[in-house]
Amino acid sequence: MFVADLIHYGAVFYALVCPRPPPTATPEQVKLFKQYTAPSALVNKTSIKGKTVREGQKTFRITHVDQLVETGTYLRVHVHPKRSPRCYEIDWKSRIIVVADSYVVLDKPAGTSVGGTTDNIEETCATFATRALGLTSPLRTTHQIDNCTEGCVVLARTKEYCSVFHGKIRVYMGT
Repeated sequence: MFVADLIHYGAVFYALVCPRPPPTATPEQVKLFKQYTAPSALVNKTSIKGKTVREGQKTFRITHVDQLVETGTYLRVHVHPKRSPRCYEIDWKSRIIVVADSYVVLDKPAGTSVGGTTDNIEETCATFATRALGLTSPLRTTHQIDNCTEGCVVLARTKEYCSVFHGKIRVYMGT
């Protein structure tokens, strides 16, 4: 798989500052960590100015193949993203039950992910339903059901409706 494909799936992340290596890290990895996170190295990084080291360690998804990262930036690449080939076999338009101004109800087929995984945000019910409806803004997940499960899911058309839906669930559950 090429880097562009991995970026398209959402499998490439970066952080301005490398997180602390695990205890299983090799001496060379620890040496590189110390080299790139030393105060003298961080002072020269313009991207971290005004941020704490903790803020700099927050990871972000790389979303475009032409997105640049500066030298010393931490990269995490999921080289084997969890795939969902079933998404390409489904007539998504026929699975849509309700289209309202603020939400869509979808009959989720078994073998698909509602909103994706850390390493694959492309092959999801939300993405394919968005395309089937020809929407310009992506549908948002409001809740999940297991990948192996078939059933109805509510996808929000706006961020505000996500909050409304969660409020309805809280009221229903009595919390």
